[in-house]
Amino acid sequence: MNNTLKWLLTSSLLGGSIAAAHAAGPAIDPNTLQLTVDGQPYFIRGMNYAPETRGWPGNGLTSVGPQGQQHKNGAWLCSGTNEYSPGDWQSACGDNDLAGKLTDTTVNNKAYNAALTQVWDRDLGDMQRLGVNTIRLYDVQASQFKKHTDFLNEASQHGIRVIFPALTTYTNSHPDTLPGTVTALVNETCPSGALHPAILAYNVGNELPLSDAQTVANIHTAISIVRRECPGALVSYTDNDDISGGSNSWIINPQGISPALELLGNSKHTKGKGVDVFMVNEYRNDGNGGLSAYDTLFQQIQALTTAYQIPFAIGETGQYDNQQFSPNWYNNEWAYLLKHSQNVHNLGALYFEYNDEPIKKDIARDPTDNGHQQFMGIVTADWPKGRSEEEYIDVPTIHKGGSYAGIPSFSDSNGVIISFPYSNQNNSSTGRYSMFSDGTVCNYQTGPSPSPTSGPCTH
Repeated sequence: MNNTLKWLLTSSLLGGSIAAAHAAGPAIDPNTLQLTVDGQPYFIRGMNYAPETRGWPGNGLTSVGPQGQQHKNGAWLCSGTNEYSPGDWQSACGDNDLAGKLTDTTVNNKAYNAALTQVWDRDLGDMQRLGVNTIRLYDVQASQFKKHTDFLNEASQHGIRVIFPALTTYTNSHPDTLPGTVTALVNETCPSGALHPAILAYNVGNELPLSDAQTVANIHTAISIVRRECPGALVSYTDNDDISGGSNSWIINPQGISPALELLGNSKHTKGKGVDVFMVNEYRNDGNGGLSAYDTLFQQIQALTTAYQIPFAIGETGQYDNQQFSPNWYNNEWAYLLKHSQNVHNLGALYFEYNDEPIKKDIARDPTDNGHQQFMGIVTADWPKGRSEEEYIDVPTIHKGGSYAGIPSFSDSNGVIISFPYSNQNNSSTGRYSMFSDGTVCNYQTGPSPSPTSGPCTH
């Protein structure tokens, strides 16, 4: 009997069966701060994942009106669907939650769900082959519009755990509906208190403004809901690492406290418990300080975990807007993590990110970003030339290797020039993606144990 089937049976039970299910799931040893899953040490070999529609920005495939109907067979995940009610109509390209299925109320919704399953199977299968054991999602919709159990089942079948967003940026901006939304998401994924076997932790925010009192209150509400509806489930929060000269509120200050953790309820003096795992998105690589910056980072991590007796995890790491990358840079970073993490109670790292996001980031792009976030993935997709949009189907994943030169511009069937001006910035010849594209010995399949690693994958 697989874990998902066990969960389906357990979720209908109460009492001791649920307690047993939690005992076998993710847990933090309060004495060693070791993360275990099903009683075994667990080290996060992670990937941030935002499934992408892979349509063409700016053309008919991404339209939000009824004219998208003509593309229902060719636009794949960019086709129009009935998302909120049988009478509405909009392109799925405008939706940031591609980890949830629509209700099977219309022909288009059924086709969308079938296509989405293919995307999950392709992407999760690829990540499994890379050695990924954990993914983190960013945005999910309220459970009355999207159902996420099938995605979690798919992840479980590929041996991948999920850090699931209980509190998203969007939900945080709507405090009036927040309690109902968070409760519904937790009940969907932890029915009757039985945690889905794919979930590693519930994340209650990604880089939210902790200086805002309402946001802090929202986080506390989300934590309370998770604790109440899914007792024993791990709760995490993800902060950002301000390397631009600003104030890093997560770092232990001269007064010996972490302002960020104190706001989350992890009081150093009263031993209050807010979150179980504290994560930080950090980009201290090469042009941002090289591996020497990791010596400082890990000293800061150790100070935090020692003072608060809470484990740490790197929520994001990877290429951002700096272009100074030495060959095999992430191989070296991963080797450093394997060697030093156990001593500072770092539970692992999640790379940002798996796939390019030319559609979603184009729709919601920060004008100051200059397109960098659209093409940060380790994989992309080829784009059909000279074919009509109606014939468009999703194409195989392409891993960015040394010969990758970006997505060339071309004219679609309507004569519209489609261009991707920033897609070539991630050329692997500069050391961006060697760990994931060339099969080098230092990769996610190396050193799965949290114990220090010896051999070729060492720093």
